[in-house]
Amino acid sequence: MFALHTLPFALVLFLQASLSYSLPLTTNYISAEAVTRQTYINNALITANALNARWFDRTTGLWDNMWWQSPNFLCTIADLTDLAPDRFMDISKYYFETSVDRARAFNGGNFHNEYYDDEGWWAMALIRIYDVTKKERYLDAAKRTFDDMKTGRNAVCGGHWWSKEHTYIASIANELFLNVAAALGNRAPEKKDYYRDMAIENAHWFLDSGLINSNNTVSDGVDINTCEPTGTVFTYNSGVILSAFAELHKLTSDSKYLETAHRIAEGAMAHLVDSDGILTEIGWPEDLDTTRAMFKGVFVRNLKYLHAASPREEYVVFLQKNADAIWARDREGGFIGPNWQGVEGKHYYSNKGSGFDALVAAAAVSA
Repeated sequence: MFALHTLPFALVLFLQASLSYSLPLTTNYISAEAVTRQTYINNALITANALNARWFDRTTGLWDNMWWQSPNFLCTIADLTDLAPDRFMDISKYYFETSVDRARAFNGGNFHNEYYDDEGWWAMALIRIYDVTKKERYLDAAKRTFDDMKTGRNAVCGGHWWSKEHTYIASIANELFLNVAAALGNRAPEKKDYYRDMAIENAHWFLDSGLINSNNTVSDGVDINTCEPTGTVFTYNSGVILSAFAELHKLTSDSKYLETAHRIAEGAMAHLVDSDGILTEIGWPEDLDTTRAMFKGVFVRNLKYLHAASPREEYVVFLQKNADAIWARDREGGFIGPNWQGVEGKHYYSNKGSGFDALVAAAAVSA
């Protein structure tokens, strides 16, 4: 039998459906009597099929040629694979290999660009793929990407620059730098101290920066003229930091990192939701664009990682509630909308990726 990666993509999709594994094009729904986890997995597969069949470009390895959103999709595929590797690993490897190899070639041979957060998204995806495949080449690529991320350290107000133009200090760039450093420290014992020291340095800055506001949510960044927190509160800013602090707790055994992560998670679940408790991009009242439509998925994915490190029942309830709202009110077939309450808005591939995250997160915390 031919390897999947040697076949045209349309034929790959056909084989996925006929072999009934990985991310198949299928209409076979699991019955309502099935266990909850299996129901969420089935719903996630339907969503993944719609996303991949319509937007994945095997020539570039990207979804709709979008650079930072694509590694987020890879993280979610890896998370789904981790739930049932015997079922999903073969076809997921197709996406891992095709996306990583061709996106890197498309970008000139690496994952570097002008934005440190973009590099961070790719580094996190490479680490997550390493976690499920145990292939060192992905971890090595994450290390090389981190080497370029390091050049953004020591911003004018402390912390990490958002871009190589040094115009802004964004929370997300700092959170991703911290997350990647701590994650590498937990996976590269030969350089554990090296990564740990940089992660702790950034964590101390973050905790002292004022970015965690009185609601225990995270502001978008720091004004380089005043060194004061500024900008809108977006869901993803309160998301990535959850797994970053969970990784740093694992690396250092310092309880303050987990305590802070739980406090931020609770703040987001209290203040970044509608009256029914459905996660909402409060800071962006207009129709979400292709960037902001991804943010809620980033939050729920990282809440899932925090739950894996330090379980709490309220996280299970929250993730299941949001996934249920999506499936009942905000989808047509496998296509998920931008507002999980079902309020109409503009539809992008990133809506589907965000919803895919929510369904996988609910599966991960369910029995």
